[in-house]
Amino acid sequence: QISISEIFHEDVLCPDDATGSVVVGVTGGAQPYSFLWSNGSTSALAHSLAVGQYELSLTDANGCTEFYTANVISTDDEAPSLILQDLDIVLDANGTASITADQLDAGSTDNCGIVSWAVEPNTFDCSQTGGQTVTVTATDASGNESSATVNVNVTDDQAPALICPDDISASGCSAEVTFDLPNLVDNCAFDPSQLVQTGGLPSGATFPLGVTVQTFAYTDPAGLTTECSFEIVVVEGFETSVSTNNTSCNGVCDG
Repeated sequence: QISISEIFHEDVLCPDDATGSVVVGVTGGAQPYSFLWSNGSTSALAHSLAVGQYELSLTDANGCTEFYTANVISTDDEAPSLILQDLDIVLDANGTASITADQLDAGSTDNCGIVSWAVEPNTFDCSQTGGQTVTVTATDASGNESSATVNVNVTDDQAPALICPDDISASGCSAEVTFDLPNLVDNCAFDPSQLVQTGGLPSGATFPLGVTVQTFAYTDPAGLTTECSFEIVVVEGFETSVSTNNTSCNGVCDG
């Protein structure tokens, strides 16, 4: 009976390496032996092996055949070494910002190479301004993982635009005037509580003769403030009187 066993076995360090080898010893049967490995090797030694399973078909001088399977594995158990950096980002015109691992990596390494990154969270909006803790995870080719946290400082540098109504004219010794509130354009959501009137009179008030400057201010969630103003002009009304005289006869224009 033919018996096959390994007398030397070398696994690979990294999954992409092809440095493994296997040497088998054979007892029993009749020599010489004929070796045929699934990778094409034709001796007791199979070399330059990558991770995987390799089948040996051995036939002795009598034509008896025995089979053997060798398994080559990756022995890497070293997790990536993370070197990260903090990051400052600015919200865009839509009030959002996103980040990638490339922006946070400052020279991380791994003996078998980092093959994937995960960043959580990786998107931010107007509700997340200020310092945010972000977790970065790196995974190498062997599936070993390392995680660490960094600080991402999210800022909004786009000041809101406040658009006041057009100037309004009215007449009378005093006039009751109503007007619409200013419109706001900003990359972050509008908070009505932050719109304040800093000058003039409220809508529906009775305005005095002359020019009243109406001023409004708005501060967005990032603390950026903008103002706008318009004028309400009240002029004195005109009084008119009408008198008539009858004509002396039809067709005579002396009335």
